[in-house]
Amino acid sequence: PSVGLDNTTASMIGFSLAFILGLLHTRDLSTVVPWFLMISMFFLMPIFSGITTFGVTTWVIHVLGPVVAYVGNPFVIIIAICALTYLWRQAVVDVTGICIICTALFGPLAAASGMPVAVVTFSAMCCTAIYNIPSISMNWIFANGAARGWIVWDDVKDTAWPFAIMNMAALLVSVPVWLLMG
Repeated sequence: PSVGLDNTTASMIGFSLAFILGLLHTRDLSTVVPWFLMISMFFLMPIFSGITTFGVTTWVIHVLGPVVAYVGNPFVIIIAICALTYLWRQAVVDVTGICIICTALFGPLAAASGMPVAVVTFSAMCCTAIYNIPSISMNWIFANGAARGWIVWDDVKDTAWPFAIMNMAALLVSVPVWLLMG
């Protein structure tokens, strides 16, 4: 329900209240907030909205023609994002790079199919959590650190691909919700 405030004002009020109520402290700004991701998303948001505003989506649909009928299906887009992200993670491409590449490649198609463009970035980011290579898996690093080194990589690695399949299934199940969000 709307209370007459735009998103920016509401988020600033919430951020201020978190400080006033002691939920956030100034030291948290440097240790808790993922600034690199925040700044990347800050610069990507105008691109997300500009894709449709400046007619990029219409141009891509016109250029791709009949291919869009198949590739523009939201379910196909999610499967392609997952497959490419899993493939790129084998080449140790970083999370931000994958999110930017996927947004550039699939953003116009997502917008044309009625899905918010930010969903493309979100889906790519979820897929980067695959933990088949220990040196690039933040999940593995944090879990092993929390367990004080008791976790053995060989015991964990066999679950990486089932995790990837469950992640893709969860993203596919979410497509109707994203389409309703418009």
